[in-house]
Amino acid sequence: MIRTEARPDQVTPPDPHRARPRHPGVDALRGLGVALMVAHHFLWDLDHFGLYPLPLEAPAWQAFARSVGSLFLFTSGLALAVSSSRFSRGTGGYRIAWRRSARRGMILLLWAGVISAVTRLVVPEAWVRFGILHLLGVVKIIAPATLPLGRGNLGIGVALYGLGLALALLPGRLSMPWVLMVGPDGAGLVMVDHYPLLPWSGAVWLGMGVGAALVRARERSWDRSATERDRPRPRVESGKFLRMRDAMAWLGRHSLVIYLLHQPVLWGLLRGLAAR
Repeated sequence: MIRTEARPDQVTPPDPHRARPRHPGVDALRGLGVALMVAHHFLWDLDHFGLYPLPLEAPAWQAFARSVGSLFLFTSGLALAVSSSRFSRGTGGYRIAWRRSARRGMILLLWAGVISAVTRLVVPEAWVRFGILHLLGVVKIIAPATLPLGRGNLGIGVALYGLGLALALLPGRLSMPWVLMVGPDGAGLVMVDHYPLLPWSGAVWLGMGVGAALVRARERSWDRSATERDRPRPRVESGKFLRMRDAMAWLGRHSLVIYLLHQPVLWGLLRGLAAR
């Protein structure tokens, strides 16, 4: 399949008040995270119900679980930077991006509260006090403040990871309740899902920095092509690649619905099998 990219002078400036366009590449990356998340929870449920014991405490398994969560967080920052690039870089444009992101963050926090309430009933010994949805809700409200920094957000991301590591290495291990939200120790509590701001919010700012770099690279390529008289060069993409990308992008576009529904479905099915 052959696709051509429009030249900058052929593109109509977007209306910031209309629904923002989707970015298939970003959606596909988020969709990959969705697929890995479902696989992770399926295996976790198999072990939980005794259908197939797995070494869930092994370092390799923990690394896999955290990498899936980090991919979600990174993609959130990437999407924020890329989607906000359609607005003007003035204060008004960033204010629009902030309002949109904050509204989304409030919705995520509402659903995070639902997850906390449900897990309190289902797994009272390890209910979710501050999980990945709580973290995403908070950062979607505060992260747009640094959008004007562009690629400088990479430095913020690295610093947040560094602060999280320093906090984890403090002697005595912190046990105050606020550590649940801020630091990696979790006040010594067991939770089925725990993603404190430090260090995991660093993945969001890394995504914002990478997104800003990608947007800038695209703008530079457009600036160069605008001075050329030749036609846009076609980009050749195989049908198999596009089908795979579109399937992953569909998962990414419906990530919140899948996140909220997949575990109850898996839980019900595997609990039924375990009861036989």
